[in-house]
Amino acid sequence: MAPFLVSDWMLSMVELVSVLGYKYCEVLTIPQHIYVMSPITINEQMVKTMSNMFEDNEIDRIKKAKILAMLEQAQREKLTSKPIALTDSNFDSEIAKRKLIVVDFWAPWCGPCRMVGPIIEELASEYAGQVAFGKVNVDENMTVPGRFGVRGIPTLIVFKEGKAVDTIVGACPKSHLESKFRPYM
Repeated sequence: MAPFLVSDWMLSMVELVSVLGYKYCEVLTIPQHIYVMSPITINEQMVKTMSNMFEDNEIDRIKKAKILAMLEQAQREKLTSKPIALTDSNFDSEIAKRKLIVVDFWAPWCGPCRMVGPIIEELASEYAGQVAFGKVNVDENMTVPGRFGVRGIPTLIVFKEGKAVDTIVGACPKSHLESKFRPYM
């Protein structure tokens, strides 16, 4: 990919990534300009480059702090465009890592679950970096569904900052699923 200029520093890193369609981008910085080189994971050199920018005045320091915070959050969340496989053993740690996550409790033999599955995949791709999606196979993991009172599948539970805030039971269209988690973004 040939580098191209993005000159508005008011674009946040998330907006920049969204515009480019990449999870992360290598950024060569020149004062007041960003040259996007190629998709990569965020690395120490990139963070160091961002740290050395804008030392002139308070507004520039605020911009730098905001960009660095966004980079750190993206690194922590490891922007994923696929649902995370959740199990009884990793459930709590994975939920704690994310501000907002929608968890699909499903089973391979469940017809409605197979209808919801592609919708979850699509939403995970569309909302990568904003909302995480996870899947718990209730046949293989019985503890977590029991903790949250899952009695029927598919059941989707929206977690905000580790707490269950909304639940959807049964298959439903994409627009209905979106209406359940978007208020928490």
